[in-house]
Amino acid sequence: MANTSLKLAIQLWTLVIMLVVVACKNEPTTVRVTPMPSEVTSAPADPDEPLAPGTMAPDFTATAHDGNRFQLASLRGKSVVLYFYPKDDTPGCTAEAKGFRALKAEYDKVGALVVGVSTDGQQSHQQFAEKYGLPFALLSDTDGRLARSFGVGATLGYVKRVTFVIGPDGKIAATYSDVDVEGHAEQVLEVLRGLTP
Repeated sequence: MANTSLKLAIQLWTLVIMLVVVACKNEPTTVRVTPMPSEVTSAPADPDEPLAPGTMAPDFTATAHDGNRFQLASLRGKSVVLYFYPKDDTPGCTAEAKGFRALKAEYDKVGALVVGVSTDGQQSHQQFAEKYGLPFALLSDTDGRLARSFGVGATLGYVKRVTFVIGPDGKIAATYSDVDVEGHAEQVLEVLRGLTP
């Protein structure tokens, strides 16, 4: 009986690992960019449907990997790239983070701040940021509340890969879902350049 329980536990963990790998692999990118409507909402109609462009980004406060408090509303007047990713230090998530890191100087030129969010804890984020020299904040969303407020779904506790470009006015300027990490940072940068006067 104990041998059967052990086999079942191994099979379950194998399935979980396979799902994490699938969640962090490169997939095609879907981007939605639409004109800003005159009226906006701040909550998703569907918790698994990412907020659309033109929607006011929900304000939130969270703790970054370095212990600093981060509040979205305090960044009005700046563009913010808020990207959700499944798990620290996995191949796809690492490639995505390195893409943003490589273009930091270009993001600085357009006055944009990059912020990563996953359900990993603060210690995991600290290790991930130190290992790869990530020059931007990583926020812990261990209960998934922040992801849900942006309509970002999760599978087995791992959020989906979705990026929001938030304009200086606090409205979402672009939403990327099903992100292909290769070239993603460059795509986002082009949107940001269009927001800069």
